[in-house]
Amino acid sequence: MEAEFGSVYDQLKRKVEADPGNSPLLSPLSLIDAALGRKPEAIQESTHAVEMLPISEDAFDGPMLVSNLAIV
Repeated sequence: MEAEFGSVYDQLKRKVEADPGNSPLLSPLSLIDAALGRKPEAIQESTHAVEMLPISEDAFDGPMLVSNLAIV
């Protein structure tokens, strides 16, 4: 499973580094980190994504970010 996530993780990580304020990119990265057993990183990324784009500011993407945080 790690090999399958590896290339996707690398691509997504580069996109997040290029656009660090993009919560909809950071949140899936946290899911991949959680799947790879990187719990502290996953929690930090997912929490940061929710803080950057709370439901009160975006009723469309905000709930997805909160849901991903719960999964992480």
